[in-house]
Amino acid sequence: MHRADLAKQAIGAMSNLGREGIPLLVDIMNTSPQPELQAAAAKGLGQLGGMHGDASVVPQLLVKLSDPKTDWSVLTEVAWALGKIPDKRSIQPLYDLDKKLAAMRDPENMTLKKLKEAVFWAIKQCDTWDQFS
Repeated sequence: MHRADLAKQAIGAMSNLGREGIPLLVDIMNTSPQPELQAAAAKGLGQLGGMHGDASVVPQLLVKLSDPKTDWSVLTEVAWALGKIPDKRSIQPLYDLDKKLAAMRDPENMTLKKLKEAVFWAIKQCDTWDQFS
C-alpha cells in the first residue's frame, strides 16, 4: 500500500475521533504538500462538521476555497464539505467560484466537471438551508 493511501486511511480514522480531530485535519488541509491528503482532510472536515452540526470549520474551508493556489481536487472536496455544513457565510464565496468556473469550457476535463458539480450542489445546500434558518 502506498504512503498516500495509508495517510488517507489515517485521515478517515481521525474523522471518527469526533471534534478532537478537527485541528489536525485543518493542519493537514493547509500544510500537506500532497493534494490528495489536503482533499482527504477537507472531506474529513465536512464529515465531522456535518455529523456534529459544527460550523466552526467553515472559515478554514472558505480560506482554502478562496486560495487561488488550491488544487481543483482539493476545491472539490472543500465544496462538498461546505455543502454538508450549510452556512450562509459559504453562499457568496461559492457563487463567486461558480461564476469563475462557468467561464471555463472543457467538456473532457473530468476534474473540472467534478468541481462544477460539487460547487453547484454546495450552493443548493447552503441557499436552501439559509431560507429555513
